[in-house]
Amino acid sequence: MMSSRHPLAKCPRVLPAQLEGETLIESRSSSVAPTRERMGAYYRKLGLGKNPVVYTDSFSNVVMMVETGIGVAIVPSNLRNRLFAGLCFAELEGPWQQMEFVALCMPDNPNPCAREFFAFLSGYQKEEEPGEGAAAGAAPPAKEN
Repeated sequence: MMSSRHPLAKCPRVLPAQLEGETLIESRSSSVAPTRERMGAYYRKLGLGKNPVVYTDSFSNVVMMVETGIGVAIVPSNLRNRLFAGLCFAELEGPWQQMEFVALCMPDNPNPCAREFFAFLSGYQKEEEPGEGAAAGAAPPAKEN
């Protein structure tokens, strides 16, 4: 994720080497956000281990800082379809960062949304990294109403 004024803003794909020296911005507030150690290891894997990293307290601050051109953020690919004014998204070439999530619910929860959510999750299949099969991060097609 980068500012629409960033020199790479028109590029659909970006190589990690093109981000050398860029300030990387990430949020540390979410309980599901990757840890600093995990993201640091990922940056090193990409060859970006020497890049400056700025930590902020919320994802909205990440968006604001990226939009103003302070740096770039490596974010999940599903954010690409979100509408953020002043931002552009490019696919980052190279190894993917795998994230794992745990979803819990009380078995006697009467909320129909919980049943629908877990039905959706049960249809989700773990995808492989590019070059090993299907595109990573793809979810099952959404039902249209």
